[in-house]
Amino acid sequence: MSDRCALLVMVLVLAAAPLPAEELLRHNPFERPELEGRAKDGGAGDKISGELTLRATLAAGDTSLANINGKLFQLGDEVSGYRIRDIKEGSVVLFRNEQLRRLTVRNEEEE
Repeated sequence: MSDRCALLVMVLVLAAAPLPAEELLRHNPFERPELEGRAKDGGAGDKISGELTLRATLAAGDTSLANINGKLFQLGDEVSGYRIRDIKEGSVVLFRNEQLRRLTVRNEEEE
C-alpha cells in the first residue's frame, strides 16, 4: 500500500511541475514533412547552393524520398538544376543536360 501511495505522490508531483519551453513539443511528429523540390506555384523547384550531400534515402518505389542537404525530395523533383531520376537504398541519380550524377550516403567511418 505504501508503494502505491509513493507512486501516486510522485506522479502528482511530476504532473504539477511545469515543463521548460525547450521541452515542449515544437511540431507534430505525425505530420508529413514538406517536400522541397516542387514549388507550390509550379516554379523551378529548390535551389541549393554549394555541394550536394545525400544524408539519407527511403527507397519505396514511386514514393521514394531523398534527404539532400537536410531537405526532402522525391522522384522528379529538381535540385540545383538537376532532376531526380532514381532513388535507391543509399544513393540518388540526378540528371541534367544529358549528364548523370550519382550521390551516395557517406558513412562517417569512411571519412
